[in-house]
Amino acid sequence: MFKKIRKGIKMTLILASVFITLVVIGGYAELRIFGEAFGSECEKSESWTMGGYRIQRYKCLGWAGPHNYRADLYKNGKRIDESKYLIDSCFFKFRPEDDLYLEFNICDKSINEIRAKKRQLNIDKVNSVDIKDCKTGISKALGEKERQKFINDWNKARISDHRDRAPIFYSGNKFEILVSLGNDKIKFYGFNHLIADEFNWVYYINKNETSYFEQLMNGKYR
Repeated sequence: MFKKIRKGIKMTLILASVFITLVVIGGYAELRIFGEAFGSECEKSESWTMGGYRIQRYKCLGWAGPHNYRADLYKNGKRIDESKYLIDSCFFKFRPEDDLYLEFNICDKSINEIRAKKRQLNIDKVNSVDIKDCKTGISKALGEKERQKFINDWNKARISDHRDRAPIFYSGNKFEILVSLGNDKIKFYGFNHLIADEFNWVYYINKNETSYFEQLMNGKYR
């Protein structure tokens, strides 16, 4: 009997020491992972049906925190996305596809569709590409090889996300790119390996070059 008691005390002390170690060394992220092993309980809350979609909201209680809310988006009885946050008392935002966001206003029963409208660039129709360092104010026109690289990289760029709040990039180390096609001009903003188009969609222009626009500005690709 005493052996069982000692074994139980020993196990309790081990678990307690692991918990304290996670707090001291690993911080919040490890604690969250540790806690997720115990799971969280969710129960159905409100539900809304509109425009062929159904939103199911859940009230959840984690292992060591207050209640939180998440919601699933269904179409034709199939779950197509999960949203962990309610924007406010009226709005839900989902991303069922990489190039599509859906904003639901449950107060006025409206749906706003935000679809990416990426414009492919035809190198034969591009007259010039200018780049400007927004921090220094220095600008330059790209040479032929630089222009060709930028156009090819943009045409192959993959979607990251859509950002509906200005400014798109907060850092002062951002670049402005202006593409001229006859009388038409297209403006982009670049930061590290990310590029934002005129519709506020952000793309990965080159994941392997985190200083892509600095290199473009400094003539690495000539």
